[in-house]
Amino acid sequence: MGETLIAPDILPVEIASALRGLNLGGHLDNRDLDVAGNDLLRLPIDLHPTLPLIPRVLALRSNFSTYDASYVALAEAFRCPLLTLDRRLAKATRLHCDIDVVEL
Repeated sequence: MGETLIAPDILPVEIASALRGLNLGGHLDNRDLDVAGNDLLRLPIDLHPTLPLIPRVLALRSNFSTYDASYVALAEAFRCPLLTLDRRLAKATRLHCDIDVVEL
């Protein structure tokens, strides 16, 4: 059986924001935007509420943006590695949780 991916419930909004930016910047046409939006709805990721993470998110304020801190706080809470494409985030996070940098 495979592992379950988890993320804070802000993930879909962050992805939608990135897709919007790609569309407005001319890098993603409207059809592909619609396809990506529909694919987003089917991502096999268990979303967890951010509200219980807020105290830890605020405690991490010196090292991370609020958004990044929500991912770090969730990884800490579940004692699981944080998957990221962001090497800068990976370097800063290694003191708080295990990191797996994903290569595309």
